[in-house]
Amino acid sequence: MSYTHLTELEREFIARQLQEKQSKREIARRLGRNVTSICREVKRSCDEHGQYRPIHAHQRAHQNRRIARRPRKLASRYAEGLWAKVRFKLERAWSPNQISLWLQRAFPDTPDYQVSHTTIYHHIYLLPKGELKRQIVSNLRQEGKKRKSSTQGNGKTWIKELIHARPEEADLRVRLGHFEGDLLLGGKSSPGAVGVLYERTSRRVSLIKLERRDAYSAYQGFASVLKRMPVGACLTMTYDQGSEMAEHERISDATGIKVYFCDPHSPWQRGGVENTNGLLRQYLPKGMDMSELTQYQLHRIAMELNERPRVTLKGRSPNEVWTHMLDGLTFEEATNQPLLKI
Repeated sequence: MSYTHLTELEREFIARQLQEKQSKREIARRLGRNVTSICREVKRSCDEHGQYRPIHAHQRAHQNRRIARRPRKLASRYAEGLWAKVRFKLERAWSPNQISLWLQRAFPDTPDYQVSHTTIYHHIYLLPKGELKRQIVSNLRQEGKKRKSSTQGNGKTWIKELIHARPEEADLRVRLGHFEGDLLLGGKSSPGAVGVLYERTSRRVSLIKLERRDAYSAYQGFASVLKRMPVGACLTMTYDQGSEMAEHERISDATGIKVYFCDPHSPWQRGGVENTNGLLRQYLPKGMDMSELTQYQLHRIAMELNERPRVTLKGRSPNEVWTHMLDGLTFEEATNQPLLKI
């Protein structure tokens, strides 16, 4: 038997029966309704004094049904252009939240283009089964990273300064030039790795192809990128206690950057690069042979990440904030600028 909504007369009957101290089970029996339906109806339609209000209950139920029948923006026959834009961003691995932020900034005077991330998710999962849906849904998945510690024990005499000595401005995220670093590893048989540099203020990412996982390769790779940073934008780097950073003094000599180390087993002390590693697994899955990658491929991946709007940047992308702050703007000013075409 299909479910039918309570009518206005039934709600008035419920109110009278409650006033006569009838039990909800007895009311349900007299109406031929499930007792659970009556309990739920009474619970959600009582005022602050616990009094059931049938008129208010019926008006609210009518309003809820009207809202439920309203076509969502992305399902409207007029929304082909909007869906094309949303789909394009989804295929570039943008999240629905990032797309919603971008639409607000890119089309501020077009109310029909203002859709929430919830609406985008809803539309995706209403798509018919097929290759398109599989591709889009796969782009939404982010597998958590179970990071294997590179710490091999005590006796790391090359570790000089821990994170507690790092300048306070690195914690405040008000100035460019404070980085977090890490290696992203592939399969056990893959000799190569990807160096990851995450700038804490702008959230901008740089990726570096490393032929091997050793300290000398890390020194060459990180130094080559840091040396090209603009003047004043190469201040500190925070790293875990992995042995690949044993040549950190050579990196400092080559670039002027100061390297600080996290406490053992404390990945949250450089949470930005840890989160970035999770995003990178969309492109560089576990088990992949990193030695087959080219630097150009890594550059393209970094560019995609750096062009995505971030909630922490008020809908701006890392590239936008990086560019504005290099031009002399403060972080607050950079995150309040209009949409920048990069």
